[in-house]
Amino acid sequence: MTFRKSILFALSAILMLSLISFASAVSISSISYASSAQHNSDITVNFNVTYGGSLSVVNISFNESTTNIGTWNTLPSQTVISNNSVPVSFSAVLNIPQYASGIVSATLKVKNLNTPVDTDTEPVTITITSSSSLSISNVQTLTKTQNATINVTNTGNVALSNINLSSTGEISASFSANNFALSPGSSAFVNVNSLTNLESFELGKQNLNILAKDISTNASSTLTYTISTDFCDNGNVTASKVDITSIEDKSSNIDNEWEWSALDEVRIQVEVGNDLDKDEDFVVEFSLFDTVDNDFIEIDGEDILEQDVSINEGDTEKLDFEFQVPSDIEESEGRYVIYVKAYVDGDEDIYCNSYAADDAPESSVDPIKIDKKNNDVVLDEISATESVRPGDVITVSARAFNIGNNDEDKVKVTLANSKLGLNLESSTFGLDAGDSNIVDFSFVVPDSAENGVYSLRLVSYFSYKKSSDSYSKNSDTFEIKINVVGGKNATTSTNTFSEISASLVSEAKAGSPMEVTTTIKNLGSSQSTFVVGVKNYESWASLNSISNRIITLNAGESKEITIKFDISENATGEQTFTIESISGDKIESKEVAVEIGGSSFFSSLANSLGSKSILWIIGIINIALIVLIVYIAIRLFRR
Repeated sequence: MTFRKSILFALSAILMLSLISFASAVSISSISYASSAQHNSDITVNFNVTYGGSLSVVNISFNESTTNIGTWNTLPSQTVISNNSVPVSFSAVLNIPQYASGIVSATLKVKNLNTPVDTDTEPVTITITSSSSLSISNVQTLTKTQNATINVTNTGNVALSNINLSSTGEISASFSANNFALSPGSSAFVNVNSLTNLESFELGKQNLNILAKDISTNASSTLTYTISTDFCDNGNVTASKVDITSIEDKSSNIDNEWEWSALDEVRIQVEVGNDLDKDEDFVVEFSLFDTVDNDFIEIDGEDILEQDVSINEGDTEKLDFEFQVPSDIEESEGRYVIYVKAYVDGDEDIYCNSYAADDAPESSVDPIKIDKKNNDVVLDEISATESVRPGDVITVSARAFNIGNNDEDKVKVTLANSKLGLNLESSTFGLDAGDSNIVDFSFVVPDSAENGVYSLRLVSYFSYKKSSDSYSKNSDTFEIKINVVGGKNATTSTNTFSEISASLVSEAKAGSPMEVTTTIKNLGSSQSTFVVGVKNYESWASLNSISNRIITLNAGESKEITIKFDISENATGEQTFTIESISGDKIESKEVAVEIGGSSFFSSLANSLGSKSILWIIGIINIALIVLIVYIAIRLFRR
């Protein structure tokens, strides 16, 4: 009996030793993972498993792994591992749910399925980071006829104790609830009531920006509603039938499209298509809209420029809208927006389409950029009597515009022309930014003034420095031309037999060809032959050609003749030449003045004509005839 007990005890001991050896046969090692993580995230846990038991291979499982928060989202599937004591790498994914907080205490457990008591476990401990955030979503959209409803949600994992709602933009609003608390994951529906009369908006896009912000944590979120008002009076109706294809900046005097300065001359081209099934008359309207003041900009005295155009079925037409940029326009980028609408004449409520320029389908419109200097006074609307006589009192008028950003305490304007002995200066005046002031100069044309065209040069002086009693800036030179007639070199003949007029066809530029067109008209009562000539040009040019030197004209008939010169390289300033018309013993002459420029200039001609009867030519002809008669008589006598 004692022997049997001993045998059973020995077998039990052997079995226990065997089980103990199996308990350590599979083991987890080299475990690694992030020690902290955000809520609503996945954490990857990497580890090794080693088997060192008596079996050649065993099946293992990780399905008994546990966690207090979240779930083991991905565990290695049941697999086979060999008995070679070589670590095998595995990974598992632990999911931390949204809004979770605190510490995750998880257990990673490997189990030997061939010997169920053979297991190993490793703890996994992760701290969930506190995160405060919220969101706003739209439930009911804000329109001109209905208020909005929003849903505010605490999307973080900490409580928000004081959520404040506020509005900015062109539209202001009130809220049915404010300064409220939300636990993690909870939401609140809030009604948004517009405090602005949305029907009052004239044009463009107006925004309501809603900001939700928790005062204690600074968590925030925004939502924007946009109310659009079309240029068409009744909104865009049957717009597919009226096609505004493109809106383009075609201003030849502007280096960069959509970059303007005050008083620039701008040309905008609009292409409109007729997609109706018949020919129609259309009205196209153009406006420049100020999105800050929410109003139209007055251009050339009008809020809206309008053109009529007939377009055949399926065709398109291009229209040009030209205007001067207002002097008081503000320096900005994107503040001013071009709007265009096209509609069937008399049927705007049925067929109308409108666009802001940057929304037109085939347009490449940049935001309009207005460039301004801090100090800038220019002259415009310059006027004077075009044709005057010596002794006349003439008034030159100009308007000074302050197109700079700064007000000017003191401005003056000068007027000069050396040939007329002019060097005038206006009285000084102040000029606020965007304002203008009329400046007048009156003077007597000198009795000694010769016939011709004179360039009167005007310059504005500004940016006055009181400390030095001087102006630190001045404008470019602005010019206006006057024509002096009836003065020196004017015709005194009361029996004018021909009329000479002249006009400059090409530039008058140093070192370049110049072309002048002159018209000779027969003022007599019968047919006459005229010899056309040019003189008094040799000091500044050479004559290239005269298209017709001899012409025959009936009474009252006129003919146009082209005269070409080659201007000398060193020619400059105002120069003159004389056109002559000779018929028999009568000579009619016209002195012409041109302003020779360098690289660019404005050229002009004087309209002063002098006619003379050079009787001494008759004497020369008579003497030549007498000599010829004597010579012929002597030859006959000798024969």
